[in-house]
Amino acid sequence: MENTLRETLMTAQQMVEDYKTNARKEAELILREAELKADSLIKEAQERVVKIHEDIVDLKGIRRHFKEELKRLIESHVRMLEFDELRESEEDSVSGSLESEIQGD
Repeated sequence: MENTLRETLMTAQQMVEDYKTNARKEAELILREAELKADSLIKEAQERVVKIHEDIVDLKGIRRHFKEELKRLIESHVRMLEFDELRESEEDSVSGSLESEIQGD
């Protein structure tokens, strides 16, 4: 009976050691999986940062191009207005001369 008790205790101790070993292995596996997942998330975040930076650079280029085109358009319209004013003043001058000639006759 004493032998049976000793064997039962040793078996129980071995089972406890096995449970501890398995628990450690499982904990290490969970930790490795968590580290891999964290590395993956960090890599994705870094890739997103790079993509966002590229998008910002592209958008700045588009904005610069838009501003240049808008400036050219405004300058073109200003020149058209100035030309129109010049033409109107020339027409007024010609009309005034004609009126003077007609009245002078």
